[in-house]
Amino acid sequence: MIKISIKKQEQITNQGLFPTMEEAQAWLDKHEGMGTFGQKAIFQEQDVLVAEEVRGPVQELATPAVYDNNGNELEPATYTLNPDGVISPAIYERRIVMVSPAQYEVVIEDISAQIAQEEVNAEAQAFLDSTDWMVIRAAERGEELSPEFKAERQAARNRIIK
Repeated sequence: MIKISIKKQEQITNQGLFPTMEEAQAWLDKHEGMGTFGQKAIFQEQDVLVAEEVRGPVQELATPAVYDNNGNELEPATYTLNPDGVISPAIYERRIVMVSPAQYEVVIEDISAQIAQEEVNAEAQAFLDSTDWMVIRAAERGEELSPEFKAERQAARNRIIK
């Protein structure tokens, strides 16, 4: 089971549960296309200055964040300065750059294990609920419960994980 949460300013504004990732992605694509969640990140192809002509001591060369066509951030290229500490002429590369961030964050979680545990919890709790009367009756009458019955109830309690 796939859970998609849409967050704006750290608040969940939309949420959906889907049996497959394909269905989750189709829902997300549909609503992003309609602008339901707000503005998507905007990317443009630009010539990016990655190294200026440098003279003198070697220094750090800062480059803007760079993204691939899917919006994934790429590692910036590294350049080696010649022994004189000069890169000449300036180096530009055609890159995809984010010019406007998205107004929302998409959080995708696979909650299959959580749902399976909730089913185990419900089954174990149902067993405990259905046998509580036996424990109460034995306590009221001052009777002992069988060790097997006590072990079965303890096993049910051990299966419950919150």
